[in-house]
Amino acid sequence: MAPRHTCRQPGNTAGIEGGKTHQFSEEIQKGNSELMTRLLEALEKHGKGATEVVAGDMHFSRVELLIKQAVLLKTEADQMLLDHAIKSRSRLEASGHPGTSFQVDLNKIFVDFDNSARVSKLKEAYALLEEANKLDPTNTEALLHTAQLLIVLTPDDPTDEQRLLYRIQNLLNSPKDEVERFRLAQATFLLATTHEPIHEASLRDARSMFEKLGRPEWVRQCDDLLATEVASTTQTPVAGIPYIQPGPNQAMPVQPLLQPAVFQPVGRWQVQITD
Repeated sequence: MAPRHTCRQPGNTAGIEGGKTHQFSEEIQKGNSELMTRLLEALEKHGKGATEVVAGDMHFSRVELLIKQAVLLKTEADQMLLDHAIKSRSRLEASGHPGTSFQVDLNKIFVDFDNSARVSKLKEAYALLEEANKLDPTNTEALLHTAQLLIVLTPDDPTDEQRLLYRIQNLLNSPKDEVERFRLAQATFLLATTHEPIHEASLRDARSMFEKLGRPEWVRQCDDLLATEVASTTQTPVAGIPYIQPGPNQAMPVQPLLQPAVFQPVGRWQVQITD
């Protein structure tokens, strides 16, 4: 299987306040999930032909509810990884590594992680998005979430998500507002990074879009990947001399691989433990 590119978004949860934030976030997430479930159940009571549900002053279409429920399931799946990482951090601190930066083996971190439960949530989210796409084939939000799920669920075949991403680009050829411009930038970014090797011109286009939108975190991700591509193309092995991967103290970034749905992570992560 050819390597697939991903990028990670940093988290800042740490210490006592971080623990409070994490717990508070879980409570909000649970409440939102229960609310969406009740709204969908209310919609189902009116039959499959019902397209809208009213809750007080709020009006939700079936498509909106399906997307929101799918996003909540995706968030819960990500939360499972985060919870496991937090437990692993506690074990590392107990082993005498507080306040240090070091490299760890992902296979060791997630050796006891139940990925089947996570994949089940992702598949459930995908089924909801499929229904939303059938009801509204031009809904670019649903299409983008579907493409993101396919990247994880079908890592061996990038063509399915690429087909959806090209469709998003066509639908958003003339974006009406900042939301649509951001969605177009994300689709362009994912198209660039689902190609092997990375499609550099598309990645630079995405970077330009993110910069105009004032999204520095996405600009940094583009810069990191572009730097990795430059580094990989300039490192030409000399005959008879083996190429050595740069170590953790060297400036050259290491390009990560996307974990497949069965979750068999390869490579290394840098983990920083703070108080």
